[in-house]
Parts: sequence; C-alpha cells; structure tokens
Amino acid sequence: MNKKRKSIRINFFYNAFYNTMKVLFPLITIPYLSRVLLADGLGKVNYAVNIVTWFLLFASLGIPRYGVREIAKHRESKLNTDTVFSEIFTINLIGTILCIAVYFIIIFNVPSFKNKLLLYIVVGIQLGLNIFNVDWFYQGIEEYAYITKRSLFIKVLSLIAMFTFVRSHNDYIIYAFIQSMAVAGNYIFNFFHLRMYVRIRTKNLVLKKHLLAVSILFSTQLAVNIYALLDTTMLGLMCTDSIVGYYSNVHKVISTVCVLTASLGGVMLPRFVHLISSKNYNELSKLMVKAQDVIITMCLPISVGIFLVAEDTVLILFGNDFMDAVTTLKIFAPFIVLSTVGNLYGTQLLMAFNKEKTLLFSVMVGAVLNLSMNYFLIKNYQHNGAALASVITEFAVMIVQIAVVKRIFKINFHVVLWIKSGLSLLSMAIVILVLQKLLDNVLLRLVLTIVFGGMTYLATSIILKNEGINTVIHSFCTSSIFIYFLPFFRFVRNRSQ
Repeated sequence: MNKKRKSIRINFFYNAFYNTMKVLFPLITIPYLSRVLLADGLGKVNYAVNIVTWFLLFASLGIPRYGVREIAKHRESKLNTDTVFSEIFTINLIGTILCIAVYFIIIFNVPSFKNKLLLYIVVGIQLGLNIFNVDWFYQGIEEYAYITKRSLFIKVLSLIAMFTFVRSHNDYIIYAFIQSMAVAGNYIFNFFHLRMYVRIRTKNLVLKKHLLAVSILFSTQLAVNIYALLDTTMLGLMCTDSIVGYYSNVHKVISTVCVLTASLGGVMLPRFVHLISSKNYNELSKLMVKAQDVIITMCLPISVGIFLVAEDTVLILFGNDFMDAVTTLKIFAPFIVLSTVGNLYGTQLLMAFNKEKTLLFSVMVGAVLNLSMNYFLIKNYQHNGAALASVITEFAVMIVQIAVVKRIFKINFHVVLWIKSGLSLLSMAIVILVLQKLLDNVLLRLVLTIVFGGMTYLATSIILKNEGINTVIHSFCTSSIFIYFLPFFRFVRNRSQ
C-alpha cells in the first residue's frame, strides 16, 4: 500500500471518537425508545436482533478479527493486499449466502418466528448485506479517519429517522428497520469506497490457506458469543419480553461503554503484529505497559461510578417502567474492567502472537461456564442471574488469558498504580455519596455526581502522579486533535493580553 502509515496517536483518538459515537448515540436514543416502545416492545426487537446475530456470527466465520491481522501483515504490497483481500472477501461471501438460505428456511417454518415474520425479515436485512461487511480491511490499513466519518454520517441519518418515524408502542418494526438500515448503510459505503485501495481479483485465489486460521478464529468467536448472546437467547426462551427488555437495555449501556473503553487498546493489534514481525520486543513491552496502565486507570472509575449512580441512571435513561433493572446494572458494572483488560490480552496480544488456539481455549472455558451458570441463575434470578453469570464468566476468561500471556511474554504489573487508583476511587466515591445525600432533583443529581466525581478522580490522580492519567494527558496534548485547537487558544491568550 502506498498510504503513509498513520500515527498511533491519531488512530487512538479517531478510534476513541468513533467509539464515543457508539456510546453517545445509544444514550440519546435509549431514553426516547424506552419510553415509547417500553420494555415489551424493546424486548421483541432485541430478541429478534439476538437471533439474527447468531447467523451473522456463522456468516462472518471469524473474518472480522482474522482480516485485520492479515491485511496488516500484507499492506506494504499492493499486489498481496489485493490478493489477500479478495480471498478473505470470497470466504465471507460464501458463508453469508449459506447463512441467508438457512435463516429464511427457519423463520418461514418455525412457529415462534413465523408468528413475527415481518420483524424477522426486517432484521434479516443485516444478514443479507453482510456480504459487503469489510470493516476489517479498513482497520487493517488503519483508516480510522474514514471509519469515523462514515459512521458519523450514518448515525446522524438513523437518529433523525428514529425520532421522526418511531412515535408509538406499535412502531417497534419501524425501529427494527431503521436499525437494520443503519448497519447495512455502513456496509454499502465501505464496499463502494474500496476502489481507492484494492482491486477485487477473481483469478488465482487460494482460499484453502486461510481456512484453518479462519476456522480456529470462528470457533473462538463462537465460544465468545455463546456467553455474549446466549444470555438474551435463554432469557427470551425462559422469560417474558419485558424481562428481555430490562436485560437488553442494561446490556446495551454496558456494551456501549465497553466499546469506548476497548478503544483504549483497540488500535493496538496492527501495531502489535508489526512489532512482533520485526522482533522489536522492547518497544512491544513499553507499548503493552502503557496500554495496561491507561486501561486500569480509566476503566476502574467508570465501573465504580456506574455502580454508585445505577438508580439515577436507570430512571433517567429508561424511565419508571425499567426500575427492575437497577440491580442488574449494579451487578454488570465490573464487566467493563474485566472485558477491556481481557480484550487487551486476548483479542490484541494473543492474536498478535498467532495464538488463536490458546485464545480459543480461554473462551471455551468461558462458554462452558456461562452456559451452565445461565441455566441455573436465570431460572431463579431472571435478568439479574444472567448479569451475574456474564460477570463471573468474563472474570474467569480474563484470568486464563493473563496466565497464558505470562508464559509467552513478560508482563509488568504496576502495584503502585493500583494503590494510587484505589485512593482516587475512594475520594471519588465520597464526593458522589455526599452529593446524592444533598440533592433531590434526579437529573441534576446524576449530572453533578458524574461531573464532580470525575473531576475529583482526575485531580486526585494528577496529585498522586498516576502514570496512566499522565499518559492520557500527554497523548492528547501531542495529538493532531489538540493541535486543531491551538489557534483558538492563541486567540484567547492574545485577546486577554
């Protein structure tokens, strides 16, 4: 590829902004949709999306992860990039066509799906257009700027459509259609934008060489999604639509926050692959330590904060119809730390070392544990049981992945950083609890506890010289995004003189 390699700081902030949108837009739509569609309507749509996601999982065959790594490996050669892309794209095409056929056979013949046929056809649009899902290519060449701009455009359009057309409890199918078209729109934009980077080849393609790695990664992804999707699937089979609505709303909030926190290490895979290929282990070690420190420093206050403000969060975001989800949100809070740390060690580092089988083993442990725990906990505790099973599973997977990584790569843990973060968390918690006692207005209380709690954590971390906070501040101040604001800062300074 002739494109100039992007700065990892630029990638980090574009990826962070992209993932911030993924957090911000649900936070805008959830309060509206929860009050219009209620738990029952959201439960119907979320369960249907859950079902189609299983088919998307089989259609993708582990390519979203595998494709990033392979494109990152071959991006220096235009010919190799064209060939590798065409081979992986063809595998995705075949897998998607087969899954489309099976999906439509099932929804037209299974009574529980046939009774809501229009809903399942609408959400099936996502599966039909998965043929054009090539996000893995843009991530592999580190085109985070394009991904961010495209996503922003599609999300703004879908947001306008949602507020315009979803007006009553009976509009849940319209909501499902808008959601499906937003996903499909990203895919279509991606495909037409490809001509700037690659030419799809149809001759001399060798698909066989990819099948082993793809099948291992697919098995890994399947095992991960057993405990990422099975909870909602089992809730839909064992409980009411309203219970699915409680759980899926909380899960969506936690997932969107996890998307944001995952961006702290989410751009690392291409760089890890490059450093390992060039045997630059010293630089790899430094980068790993920085990523680890930033993740711990940033994720701990988010998890603790969500636990402390769970009741106000549910009331503001979802409304009175969802108050049964408060305990669910508190149970789910630690998931953010566990998932983000696990993503760094599993998805990023183990993948970079070509340890797909090891990654598969770790998530298989989680899949078996989650399946057994869901069966017993959902039966007795419904949505709260599903949340507890997810947290325990994520913790077990994280421990296994860290233990495995320690055998192949030296890991440095900063105990002092944990102590500093703990002291900052204590000061943050005190501020939040005091404000909750003093304030009666729910919205004002939620806003002020988040703002002043966050400011307290930040100030305390700076005073204690927390390395993770220092890294974040330094990265921001030396990034291109900060440079864009320099003229404004200079203008203000000159006006004040």
